[in-house]
Amino acid sequence: FYGLVSLWQILSELPEGAAWPALSLRDAPQFEWRGLMLDSARHMQSVEFIKRYIDWMALHKLNTFHWHLTDDQAWRLEIKAYPKLTGVGGYRVPAGDAPAADRDPQTGQPRLYGGYYSQEEIRQVVAHAASRHIQVIPEVDVPGHATAAIAAYPELGVGNHGIDRVPASWGIYHNVFNLEESTFEFLQTVLSEVVELFPAPFIHLGGDEVVTEQWLGSQRIAERMNELGIDDIQGLQNYYVERLQAFLDQHDRRVIGWDEILQSELPPHAAVMSWRGVTGAIEAAAKGHQTVLSPAPTLYLDHTQTAAADAPPGRGGVITTRDIYRFDPVSYTH
Repeated sequence: FYGLVSLWQILSELPEGAAWPALSLRDAPQFEWRGLMLDSARHMQSVEFIKRYIDWMALHKLNTFHWHLTDDQAWRLEIKAYPKLTGVGGYRVPAGDAPAADRDPQTGQPRLYGGYYSQEEIRQVVAHAASRHIQVIPEVDVPGHATAAIAAYPELGVGNHGIDRVPASWGIYHNVFNLEESTFEFLQTVLSEVVELFPAPFIHLGGDEVVTEQWLGSQRIAERMNELGIDDIQGLQNYYVERLQAFLDQHDRRVIGWDEILQSELPPHAAVMSWRGVTGAIEAAAKGHQTVLSPAPTLYLDHTQTAAADAPPGRGGVITTRDIYRFDPVSYTH
């Protein structure tokens, strides 16, 4: 497959009608994981768009599609056991005064933005990717980035924090899953459906940007920590990762998470994705874990790519295509 892609790349550079060159080509990938992440929680993309996205990945010999499906701003993954995750968690009023004022004349309610991917659509995407030698890694965020799920099922949250809708604004929210046994039953049920949809060896559990304020302020959380023998808040976060990894072990799946999970007692087969620079990857490798380098801002493609006045919008400082191509992961191993 990759040999034919190499041939296509060469022929696409030839002038129309030119003779094919005689050549011998030696080509092999330097890295086992060559991926892109697509954030479908913050912005809903069509299945047709995602299939084209995967096609372009294949033409660049990428082999891992990391699909970010849940976050504070939406839950896009259909779970049969919990229909309100998408029925409620998949939709939001867009940010700003104008969308809030744009109301449906029949219901009097603001018009909603959103949607979700049915399990049949997910199977289509996974099959399309497999036909192009690409694995699909789903991300289901725990224990933070949980606002959409808690809006759908308030009993998953900590106390009564008034989450009555899915938010539309950016930022890090304080909402986290609680420590009740029923919440772990919920998460395990969700993951049971996830592993049936995604045959790849990894399930991404997020683990990043967990705000502990609600945990620290809850007497019920303190009681549960005591019941479970958890000594501190870091231990609480560790409990999440370790318990869900133990569950996924039963399904022959491995946890991968953002570099914050390095604070947990990870089993050797857990992998770490380093986004807060490269230090997380270095630490993970030193501990014997496989690691993926995805440092911000260098490998974040949503940043501005040029300072030109007519440049497309983006966030943060300028990160050019040249910056990305010049990034050398191997240099950090020496």
